[in-house]
Amino acid sequence: MIPADAIRVSDRTHINHTNVLIYTVLSDLSTYSAWWPGAKITKVDDETIEVSPFGPGSFLWKITQSEENRQVVLSYDGIFSGTGTWSIEKDGAMSWLTYSVSLTIEHGFFKFINKFISINKLHAKMMKKVFIKLDQYLNNYHAEK
Repeated sequence: MIPADAIRVSDRTHINHTNVLIYTVLSDLSTYSAWWPGAKITKVDDETIEVSPFGPGSFLWKITQSEENRQVVLSYDGIFSGTGTWSIEKDGAMSWLTYSVSLTIEHGFFKFINKFISINKLHAKMMKKVFIKLDQYLNNYHAEK
């Protein structure tokens, strides 16, 4: 059984970009503020960004593991703790992109909200917007190269 203060969700999309291009963007935290909607993102240092979503508090994202053109693992530390994993599967000139999180809710406000509105469902809804914005960013990134 998953604890009440846990977020375990995985979202997947088919995206019209190569795994190499997707990996290039996902492995560069400085790009996230250009395509991750609904959050204020601030660079902390070369390896860490601070993310302030809707509501109180923030969390730090840091890339803790990376497998070139296949996977990027982010650590969460703050209002949520745990990991987020981008998995990229090549599919010809396209790719399957999956974002999975395994998090614990650390902030009381979000624990309270989760009793009434599933943060898992909110995360899945938000990821649809993230995938759209990421695709738009990749289109522009590809056009510039």
